Amino acid sequence: LQISLQDDRDLQRGESQEIKDSISRLSDASTRSSLTHRLTHGDFTPDNLLMNQNQLFLIDNDELGFGVAAADIAWGLTYLFGLNIGLGQIFLNEYIKHVPEFAENDLLAVKDYLLALNIQAYNVSELLDILHTLLSI
Repeated sequence: LQISLQDDRDLQRGESQEIKDSISRLSDASTRSSLTHRLTHGDFTPDNLLMNQNQLFLIDNDELGFGVAAADIAWGLTYLFGLNIGLGQIFLNEYIKHVPEFAENDLLAVKDYLLALNIQAYNVSELLDILHTLLSI
């Protein structure tokens, strides 16, 4: 993230601070420990989904473990939906319905992980706009 931040000279001051805050949260162990931890897949991509009739199965469980739920969600939003705002909001709303302990700080962590996963593929200002819209559920 820091390299991309230095390379993007068009960032506005607020955007630069937002990215610095995100980096700080991702690197802070106490912040990570306060997030919702659950059984996570660790490689939540389309290649690891199998559909049979109306059932969906996760396969390739090599990375399966107990981890930060926000990281798995960020992988899913990136690799399953390509940051599609409509599909992403449906996914997040359903997730939150089924995981009531998922809190506001978890949603902020989803944004941080999404920023880290996608910063190389997008213009930073455009990415921040997408994330603000996607996560305004």
